[in-house]
Amino acid sequence: MFSTQSILLYDEVTLRVADKLGVEYILARGTAGAKAVVYKAKEYNTKILSISNVPSEEMGPGSLCDESLWYRGVTPNGFREILFSLKEERIIWVAQTHLSGVKLHWWNVYQDFLNTNTVTWKSLDEFSVNPTAMPNGQIPVNTEVKYVTPQPKIPLEQEPEYPFDEP
Repeated sequence: MFSTQSILLYDEVTLRVADKLGVEYILARGTAGAKAVVYKAKEYNTKILSISNVPSEEMGPGSLCDESLWYRGVTPNGFREILFSLKEERIIWVAQTHLSGVKLHWWNVYQDFLNTNTVTWKSLDEFSVNPTAMPNGQIPVNTEVKYVTPQPKIPLEQEPEYPFDEP
């Protein structure tokens, strides 16, 4: 959950604007596989959080994001396998409110993973202590993006809704 002190985009223009606006963090496509890395460009105050990636032989690496995986044809059970096979100590994964926030099977995967008590929550400030600092031009950037026509195994409208209690 991010406040107005973070945004979800990254290129140098975004970094420069974020710095001028006082935005503390931006998210970027992953550059170190499933390991999340925090970078700090020496020219700016804004920190860059490089989110976790997961491999795909067909489509190249993609963000550890329910929506990205859903678009690639991963089912909730496939998402479960990915989450439970992670070996990295530092990960950042992204949840979309229209999928894991309201779709029962995706929600259950998150809940099951979080209920294992293997997750140690950290604030963004705690997570980004001791970033890897270097000139902006030397910070790795993930440019390997293969946009394809979405190929979900289960269309969104066929995914059962989470049964939230009515007030």
